[in-house]
Amino acid sequence: MTRASIAALALALAGPSASTAAPAAWTAEVNVSQTPTDTETGLNHRPLAITPDGIFHVVWAERDSPSQQYRIWTKRLGAGGWTAPELVVDYPASDPGDPGDDIGAKFPALATTPDGDLHLFWHDYRVGGIDNVEIFTKTKPAGGAWDSSRAADVRLTTTDHPEALGDNGYVPVPAAAGDGTLHVVWWDYRFDGNHAEILSKTRPAGGDWDLTPGDSADVRVTDDSDHSELPAVAVDAAGALHAAWRSVGGGASILYAHRDTGTGLWSVPLDIDLGGAVQGAPALAVDGTGDVHVVWPDARAGARALFTRVRSSGVWSPLAEQITFSPGADEPSLDTGPDGSLHLVWSDARHSLFAWEVFHKTKAPGAVWDVDPSGDFRVSNANSNSVRPSVLAHGAFVSIVWKDERGGNQDLWFRRGGPAGTHVSGSSPAAAWLAFPNPTRGAARFRRTGAASASDLVIFDIGGKVVRRLPVGDPDTFWDGRTGAGRPASSGVYFVRETGSKRTLRVTVLR
Repeated sequence: MTRASIAALALALAGPSASTAAPAAWTAEVNVSQTPTDTETGLNHRPLAITPDGIFHVVWAERDSPSQQYRIWTKRLGAGGWTAPELVVDYPASDPGDPGDDIGAKFPALATTPDGDLHLFWHDYRVGGIDNVEIFTKTKPAGGAWDSSRAADVRLTTTDHPEALGDNGYVPVPAAAGDGTLHVVWWDYRFDGNHAEILSKTRPAGGDWDLTPGDSADVRVTDDSDHSELPAVAVDAAGALHAAWRSVGGGASILYAHRDTGTGLWSVPLDIDLGGAVQGAPALAVDGTGDVHVVWPDARAGARALFTRVRSSGVWSPLAEQITFSPGADEPSLDTGPDGSLHLVWSDARHSLFAWEVFHKTKAPGAVWDVDPSGDFRVSNANSNSVRPSVLAHGAFVSIVWKDERGGNQDLWFRRGGPAGTHVSGSSPAAAWLAFPNPTRGAARFRRTGAASASDLVIFDIGGKVVRRLPVGDPDTFWDGRTGAGRPASSGVYFVRETGSKRTLRVTVLR
């Protein structure tokens, strides 16, 4: 790393109090793992954490010698730059598996509790190889160091279901509440070797994990014949845990549930994708107002794109909204910044179906997503596959890591944006136009809240197709609810924008 890049990262790490001196753009891309062997990350999108001392932590799994199985490594980033890689979970040759089995200690995830402790979670094949994968955790105490010994590894799940082929728990996703309560959610085949269920476990604030052997210490979130996998979780300001996951059974869908803080019980899972064509795992975040946002890849518009629904005051938005309009989007990761902004990253095929890149966009508090593809910021510039991104918003900055093949093998790459580099976008509801009524059952009136900069308003549908052009009125522009061909616009979400502007007003039509 050059002195210039170290200096830039040091400024970024200074935090919000030094925002005036922070870089006004993104730092250079950095290869964090720098190994000749393959790196694994993603799926749980939690390899990043900031501890109260201001140190940035990243973890990943590396398929390295001597057994060619995965072991877990970490690095830290401070004002002096990156530390040397540190092995935190070993998987020696004496553990189950042969070279090429693709097993070991995999998919690590981090969570920080308010006391400054850093908690690591992963799934591990040490117990019985592919026939008994279990969830593990270990803790780095505040101000202390990682203990890489086996004695420090805590086995969170202890299952023995001979009736299920592959009694396995996979890809733990942790989340910490403001009072120190710590949750972990994962998908598990213990009840059926062909169909997984979503399970959870909670460590109360100031308490310990329930390590009772068997099933009693683990909470079963789902109980159905479908296959449920790849959960995403977040905790709101009141301490409630929210989760979304992909369910597959005659077609894929996105399900959601939340955990009551008082009873510890989960709500009945709710299908929130409303008959789309789900293509991948969801991301979930709670914004500064307490609204729950779920984003997932979906092919209902033809090419794979990202869609979202929002739960506000316990009520879901009526329809899914498309928020990317490139020829392919996948693997979303979502986080909320301290100011309540949402940061979304994903892998995108707009430049090449054979060389996906990582993109980023931000929705400011109280705004709607800017759906103009020109507003998406390109994070990676590899011209090779850059996939499985994860995002962490902290202070006035956003940090992103992803798996990248530009060096001929898979490495973990990193990039950080400063206050201007976070590329805050999203159309403010008070920026240019308001709609009355909204939702509407047909006609609507658009009122200008500032000086118009164009002569036309363009209405387009969720697939990006122009539905109607209207001359700008003074001060109101009226829409009779019909398309340019004179037919009533069908139910759905529409976007209204002045020609030449990126400010977008969302209007819902209910027939």
